Amino acid sequence: FAAFRYRNFKNVTFPHPVGIVINPSAKIGKNCVIYQNVTIGSGKYSEKYNCQVPIIGENVTIYANSVVIGGIYVGKNSVIG
Repeated sequence: FAAFRYRNFKNVTFPHPVGIVINPSAKIGKNCVIYQNVTIGSGKYSEKYNCQVPIIGENVTIYANSVVIGGIYVGKNSVIG
């Protein structure tokens, strides 16, 4: 959880901040809620190897044990469970 202090999250809430893994290159919109054991992104971002990371829109809720990987876009006001 200490790593989250150094990220620039705008009003992102972590109700149960245990086991959360977020790729440093992933984009997360403001007012999101991310629950425990969530993984966002995988591997290191690299155009050379075509490794892409997710873009999470504003007001998204990601519930426990969800895995969001790859170059996808999650739109505003979405719920992932």
